[in-house]
Amino acid sequence: MILKEINGKSIEHFYLEKDGITYTEKTPEMKLKDGLITTEEYNIIINEKRQTLYKNKTDKQVMELTRLFLNRNINNMKMQFF
Repeated sequence: MILKEINGKSIEHFYLEKDGITYTEKTPEMKLKDGLITTEEYNIIINEKRQTLYKNKTDKQVMELTRLFLNRNINNMKMQFF
């Protein structure tokens, strides 16, 4: 049996791991080097990753600041509500 696709993507987008059994998707850098994607497609992929990373980082910072604020002001808040 010759493997042609994995999850709807052509086999060229994957590489065989050292174990000889596992296929892993190539990184965008590898795909660009192999000519599987254009520079424009590569830039889109990288920008999407950056945006996701930035959003996750920002969300974590907001949660941490909220936690710190609540910890510092919990006594004042208790006095106001009770």
